[in-house]
Amino acid sequence: MVNTGKMVFGLVLVAFFVAAVDAAPVVVIAPAKGKWAASGHVHKLSERNTDLSQTAGSKVDVDYLVYIGRVHYGLSDRVEIYGELGSVSAGLNQTSGTLLFNDISTGSELIWGAGIQGILHDAKTWNIGMDLQYLSTKDLTGPAVGGATNGLPWTIDWTEWHVAVQAQTTIEGFIPWVGVKYSDATVENLRINGAPDPRELEASDNVGVYGGVATMIGDKTAVYVEGRFIDETAFGGGIKYNF
Repeated sequence: MVNTGKMVFGLVLVAFFVAAVDAAPVVVIAPAKGKWAASGHVHKLSERNTDLSQTAGSKVDVDYLVYIGRVHYGLSDRVEIYGELGSVSAGLNQTSGTLLFNDISTGSELIWGAGIQGILHDAKTWNIGMDLQYLSTKDLTGPAVGGATNGLPWTIDWTEWHVAVQAQTTIEGFIPWVGVKYSDATVENLRINGAPDPRELEASDNVGVYGGVATMIGDKTAVYVEGRFIDETAFGGGIKYNF
């Protein structure tokens, strides 16, 4: 029987998905040797500031919406690996410096990634975990609105990675976690109307914090929400099934 607290949590999660709200889960870290799992999540990074190379003082805000699935495998009871595949669409808006464009809004493109998670310290009632993750997408394309390249299509490649350490515990059927991470994100291989452009975008801030909460629905299914702050602003959620 699902209790009232878990039912409310599930309804909140559904509201996150229906509204396509922000997110970027690291998720609870719980390896199981020889076990497979599958998960899916949606996240929308709503703000990440970047610096534009070769244009002093120029800042570009980046946002993107990602739908992505993961396949997990436990190498041991302390280490798990996973692969990711999904869809991403992005936006770039220049906020200062020499005006090259006002806004780029791309279509959807394939995104892929991989990661490894592990338990660094297990204190039974709580533990400390670590997550290393890499994501990449190629050939995101959209027209620039305004600026020197008004109407011309821009194409970009986006990569990001992070190293995160989090503390997690269990409280009356809920699994909350908080963590700190070092991350980097790069927009490179800019092409304007097909012509290569030497400028690149790199994340202005690299250290951030995050937190989330998960709960089990039945014996094998977990639902969760998570937010990330300081280096970026992102919220979202997902579901994981353990085989």
